[in-house]
Amino acid sequence: MDEKEAKRWDDRIKERRLWEAIGKRIREARQNKELTVEELSGLVDLVPQTLYRIEVGVSGTTITKLQKFCDVLDLDIAELLGMADKESTQLRLAARGWHLTPEQLQKLIEYGEGLTKGNW
Repeated sequence: MDEKEAKRWDDRIKERRLWEAIGKRIREARQNKELTVEELSGLVDLVPQTLYRIEVGVSGTTITKLQKFCDVLDLDIAELLGMADKESTQLRLAARGWHLTPEQLQKLIEYGEGLTKGNW
């Protein structure tokens, strides 16, 4: 395996872990609201199987859909992404209008983590 291929595998593992963490937060928030998978999937315009795949980290989704989860579950997008800086104006603006690839989502999270650590 060459260096480029190794980096791709490393990126895939990071991406999977990221979606697993986000999915876990969605599942926990859904359970705290005492919603079933079927109920939440209807509220966010997904089929239950897709929501299940998101909750277990097998599938990702768009930032727009993540914002819809936040609206329905009363979460802050930064909280859903696992970031301490929940008041980040830059993150809120970005999360409301952009469709991000997994790589862009990871960069957004890294950016937010940098803000929480004071790395401007």
